[in-house]
Amino acid sequence: MFMQRLSYINEVIKKNRIPINFLLVAAIYTYSFSLLHIMKSSYYPSFVALVSGRAQAPFQYRILIPWLARVFGPYIIKYIPFIDHMNGVKTLFEFVAVFVLLLAFFLISPLLITEKALLPAKKEIIGWLSIWLLIFALPFLYLIPDRIFYFPSDIPGILFMILGLICMRRQKWLLYYSVFILGILNRETICFLTLTYLITNWNITPRTKLLAHFFTQVFLWIGVKILLWYLFHANGGASAGYADAFGLFRNSWEYNRITLSNLLSYPDMLSVYGYLWFPLIALWKSIPDRWLKSAILTVPLFHVAMLIPGGINELRIYGEMLPLVILGVVAGVANIISQRVQLRELD
Repeated sequence: MFMQRLSYINEVIKKNRIPINFLLVAAIYTYSFSLLHIMKSSYYPSFVALVSGRAQAPFQYRILIPWLARVFGPYIIKYIPFIDHMNGVKTLFEFVAVFVLLLAFFLISPLLITEKALLPAKKEIIGWLSIWLLIFALPFLYLIPDRIFYFPSDIPGILFMILGLICMRRQKWLLYYSVFILGILNRETICFLTLTYLITNWNITPRTKLLAHFFTQVFLWIGVKILLWYLFHANGGASAGYADAFGLFRNSWEYNRITLSNLLSYPDMLSVYGYLWFPLIALWKSIPDRWLKSAILTVPLFHVAMLIPGGINELRIYGEMLPLVILGVVAGVANIISQRVQLRELD
């Protein structure tokens, strides 16, 4: 009886080798990255202040994770061992966000890259390559730079971006708008998903439908932002030197102008995405998917736009663009290998 059960377990492990390997890799990386991210980062504003709604603008506008912590935090503290304070809830949420992000890349990347670029019958390779690039790149945004700040919205921001991309590409509009609204509550830069929609559909979608979706997203974004501004604009952002642009964001143009004139700032800035923008440029012609190539054009536009509201040497602000950079590199590599495999078969 025991030997039969052991044989059955061994068969299950062999049959599900890739998922089990993924779970092991994801669990180890989630634990190490999450703790380093929290321990090495500066805490401002405090998570407790965000949860209580007392943090200054614009940080308090990113309300999704603090709101979830406020709703579920008391139950987590009561029922989960070793978590006895809201900072423990913050750590648990970070663990969940990183793990789910790895899982999303593993499962969604093959669906976002066209079949033409996939290795024959090897979709799992696309998933593995995607998460290894993600594992490699995340520290360059959140651990290595000189300026490291922890915000609970950062990792979920990447997750909402890749979820939005798959919903957009598959035209699952109910799911897309659900992700989009949650993304706005998490972090305002999800609005660049709307720009991606406009770029990727400009020549393939009837103008009436295109503009309907575009303006729906614009009005949703404006509506949610007005609501958040109404609730939290009095939190003292402008008086503390933040949110000095109509109480919505910090105007960082002068700071960024000085940063760009300082040559010592460039080593950090050039390391964005773990230098993956280098192979992305080199592989550009090898990306066979026109939709994906169009979507990637959002990345340089995002960098230009961040000259106003973001500190450009604070690399964490570019997190939402990481899925597009990784998908571009993976699609280019997969297409080159696929072509070589086909040539060998012809020989």
